[in-house]
Amino acid sequence: MNIKPKVVLNQVSSASEKCASQIHLLPCHLGYTGGANVQAYFQREKVDENGNEISTFRGHLLNGSVQKLPDGYKMFVVKERFNNKGETECDFDPIRYPVDQFFIQHEPQEINTLFIGGEQQVFDAEASTSDFMLWEYDRKPSERNPLPRAINFLRIANDLAVDDD
Repeated sequence: MNIKPKVVLNQVSSASEKCASQIHLLPCHLGYTGGANVQAYFQREKVDENGNEISTFRGHLLNGSVQKLPDGYKMFVVKERFNNKGETECDFDPIRYPVDQFFIQHEPQEINTLFIGGEQQVFDAEASTSDFMLWEYDRKPSERNPLPRAINFLRIANDLAVDDD
C-alpha cells in the first residue's frame, strides 16, 4: 500500500518567528544540514533597488531575488525530532495537511511541531518567514522557475476567490 505523506500540526503557542536572518534556497544539494557562518563566507552584492543580488558559491555565479509569499502565507523550516531511543516521537492528536517538498501554510496558527509521512515523523518548526531569497545559476530568477510560478498561482487564486460585493 502506498501511503501519501501528510503534514500534521500541533497547535501549541510559541510558534517559531526565530528567523533572525533570511532563508536562502540555493540551486544545489549540500550534504551538510547543520548551521553555517553564512555572513562570513557567502558574500552578496546588491544589483538593483528591487532586491536582486549576485553572489558566488563554490565558483559558480548566482543571481538572487527576494520572493515574497502572499499575505497570510508563511514558510516553515523544520527539523526532525527523535526521542531518547532514536525513535520519532508521536504523542498528540494531529490535524492533517498534505505536504510536498517544503511547507507553506495559509493563515498559519501558532505552531511548533509538524508530523510528516505514514510513519508519523515529528518535525519541530525551527523558523518561519514570509519571504526568502531564491538563487539561480547564471540567470536571474524568473517565471521559468517553478517556485515563483507557484507563488504567483497562489496570488491569482486569492484574487479569483475574492468577493466583488
